[in-house]
Amino acid sequence: MDMERKNKILNELKREIIAILGPKFAKLILFGSHARGEEKEFSDIDLLLLVREELADEEREKIYNTVSNISLKNDVVISLIDYPAAIFNSFNTPFLQSIKEEGLEI
Repeated sequence: MDMERKNKILNELKREIIAILGPKFAKLILFGSHARGEEKEFSDIDLLLLVREELADEEREKIYNTVSNISLKNDVVISLIDYPAAIFNSFNTPFLQSIKEEGLEI
């Protein structure tokens, strides 16, 4: 996937998530093969959504429906994980550490 197309998809998704969450939105981080520049033709887009406070079930459902819709519209698999920003900033599990090292903020 070329960089322009990927950026368009990521920016659209970020706008939609901010519209849903408002001030609960903290950051959207690209990680995995796309962040490292090692993606293949069918690599998924891995994203970590950091939130300032716990999401309501309705908010989470809207976000994941939005991810699904944008994935289908663009014929690409987007894998999104939502996570509290406070925990991300204060803990260093191997998974979180790898995102901190290689992740790119959208």
